[in-house]
Amino acid sequence: MTFRKSILTVSLLMLASLLLLPGLSSAAPKAFSKGIFEEESNIYRVNDQKVVAKVGNEVELIDLVQGKLVKTLSTDQKVLDISILNQPTKIIILTSTRTHKIQKHIFNDQGVELSQVQYPLTLPKDAQVKWSAPANKVNERLMVRQGNHFSLYESTGKAPILKFDATVDKGIYEYMNIVDWDFDKFPYLVIKYSGERTMAIDYMVKIFNLNNKQAIDVGNLETDTHLKINQQNRLELWNSYTYSDITPPNAVQPDPLKEQTFHALYSLETGKPLLSNQSKFDQVTGQPSGWETQVVGQYVFVQDLSTRAWSLYQSNGTLLAAQKSGLEAEAKFLNYNSRNQTAYFLVSDGKSSALRLKPVKL
Repeated sequence: MTFRKSILTVSLLMLASLLLLPGLSSAAPKAFSKGIFEEESNIYRVNDQKVVAKVGNEVELIDLVQGKLVKTLSTDQKVLDISILNQPTKIIILTSTRTHKIQKHIFNDQGVELSQVQYPLTLPKDAQVKWSAPANKVNERLMVRQGNHFSLYESTGKAPILKFDATVDKGIYEYMNIVDWDFDKFPYLVIKYSGERTMAIDYMVKIFNLNNKQAIDVGNLETDTHLKINQQNRLELWNSYTYSDITPPNAVQPDPLKEQTFHALYSLETGKPLLSNQSKFDQVTGQPSGWETQVVGQYVFVQDLSTRAWSLYQSNGTLLAAQKSGLEAEAKFLNYNSRNQTAYFLVSDGKSSALRLKPVKL
């Protein structure tokens, strides 16, 4: 009996030590974090059933069909980038250690960490990083941004194989700043700039070909716009906007009498539009009006802020649902399950801090 107790004790100690290893997932959380609402573009589609949500430096794996958090993919490190690979499904999380080394953590769709790699590169202070998956006989790469300067690294190298200064002529603007960017596969780097002028800010997106350092202007944008290079290697832009009853004289505001482009696809090679999703959103004086767009994976959710009616599209323009109603005042689109034709939302009634998953059959 004493021998059996000793074996049991050793087994429990081994299990506890495994759970405490850095990079391994913790126990399943009990409640959804309110922080999911506070960050934009922080939902990553794993498959029909699961998504991961980035909340600060935690990445939460959510099973939508079961209606629960599976576990937190916590590494106790600063999260730099998240990518989802398919066939087989892998969740790639890039983090920064306390010594400013970059680590890559690979999880499966169950939240089990499969491997961990540390790159030789030391990350500069306040730098941003994008991970580029292996493709077309080219190994994985890292694009590092520090201010207006971008450096491309091989996964095994300490010195960059390419440097690029993304500073542009500020022209009529007092300041020109980089506010967002994306890099997936060489040679295309996409950057969003903000131009500050008297009582107004303008936004513009440029596609840079790093082979010849030439830039393509996607154009000046009437609203602040989110961007990403999608899995089809196309530039995807989407926006949200709340009309204001009082607009500064120099500020640009979308015309509520016209249809608005809330989501669009562009060619990285030419910068020409491939698809434009549009709708008309009325301005209502004295109450919130405009629209909100959310993109998760290949699905686009858009909601009219005055009527609360919402529609769901595929990113290729296919309409899945039109002018639906019944969502709570606070609702975040999480995913669409093509197998059971169900859209999933995280909702709050606005009266309490409790959040819950809401499936909507289409």
